Formats: sequence, C-alpha cells, structure tokens
Amino acid sequence: MQYFFHNITERVTKGIFDIFDDIHIYRYDNNNNLTQDIKVPIIFGQKDKLYQFAEYNNSNIKHRNTKKLPLMSLMFTGMSKDTTKTTNKHNKIYIKNNDDIVSFYQYNGIPYKLTYDLHIGTLTLSDMFKIIEQIIPIFNPFYTLKLKLFNIDDINDNFNVPIFMNDPTFDIPNIENDKIRVITATIQLTANVFYYPIIKDAKMIEKCKLTLASYDKNLDFIDVDYEGNL
Repeated sequence: MQYFFHNITERVTKGIFDIFDDIHIYRYDNNNNLTQDIKVPIIFGQKDKLYQFAEYNNSNIKHRNTKKLPLMSLMFTGMSKDTTKTTNKHNKIYIKNNDDIVSFYQYNGIPYKLTYDLHIGTLTLSDMFKIIEQIIPIFNPFYTLKLKLFNIDDINDNFNVPIFMNDPTFDIPNIENDKIRVITATIQLTANVFYYPIIKDAKMIEKCKLTLASYDKNLDFIDVDYEGNL
C-alpha cells in the first residue's frame, strides 16, 4: 500500500490550541485605571499540571513568587467514529486546482469525533470569570476551524471543522489558612473531522470517439473523433 499521511489530527489540535492563545486578564486600580494586562498562557498537557502550583504558601504570594497562575492546559482525550455521518465509501470526490480543472480525486472520508479537555486554573474567582466570559462567545453555537486538507498549494481543498463546546464545570475548594486555593474549570470540546484515504491523480480525457446511429437501416454509422481537453 502506498504511504500517505494527511496530518489531520495534529493540525486540528494546533488549530484548537490557537483559539485560546489570545485570552487576557485586565486588572484595574481603585480609580479604574488599567494597571495590568496579563495574557493567559496555554500549554498542551495534563490536568495535574494546574495543581502543582497550589504547593506555594502565603509568603510566596506576598513576595510575588507565584506568577504561575492563571494558566490554561489543553489535553487531547480521545477519538471515536461518528456513525451518524457515515457515507458511501465508494463515492469519489473530485478536487479542482486553482485553474478550476479537476486534477485529483479521493474517496469519501470516515467521520470521527476528536475530544479535548481545556483545563483552566486561577487563584481568584474574578480571574476565572474573566477567562470564561471570553471563551463562551467564541462558540456560538460552535467555532469553525478552517484548514487545507492536503496542504497542496495549487489545489482548492479548503474544508471546515466545527468545534463544539460543552458547559464548563468548576472546582472551587474551601479556603484553608495554610494553603493556596486554586480554582479550576474544565471545558470539554468536540471537533467533527473526516479522515480521508490517499489522494490520486485524476486522468484527463484526451481523446473521444463518438458513434452516431440511426434507426433508419439505410443510413451509415457516423464516427466523430475529438482530441484535446474536454
């Protein structure tokens, strides 16, 4: 079998990662003057990464040594076949180049759902609300991720990946005197994708021979030859 790799999963994951790469927290003084503009960092990792920052004590906060939070962490959690979108695997999809000429074809893709967890960690509820309220409007009702399927410059193969967001869940622990309270939220995300088989060259029709016949037995057959692109 000929090797092929469309790199769909990695490119969708990177696209989701970029959605949350410009979340900010503004802080103001008592006169409503902007004093801080904090860009919330995002990492690709595990939920446990958020809890390691809770090991600092109050003296660390007073000396401003806990600039680890707020933080977001995106985690890939799995993939499953979406049987509700299954189509005939023998249907061909023809792909045109930038000159509007059919150059390639492939067979129908296999629908899958990719799932992710976005974990958010903050030290205050105020910071958490500021992050959540920036994320919710992005998915109204879903976010459309636009990608090129094969990353081939001279063909038009753009496709859309809808990203859906579930309701966030929160973990707000009680305040304890000797520990730092880390507030966390988890948002589940689902991306609907198709995994396509290998792309193949579409052979162009260069010569056509047409035979015209008549029901009148006294007439001869007429052959018409044509050469060139049809």
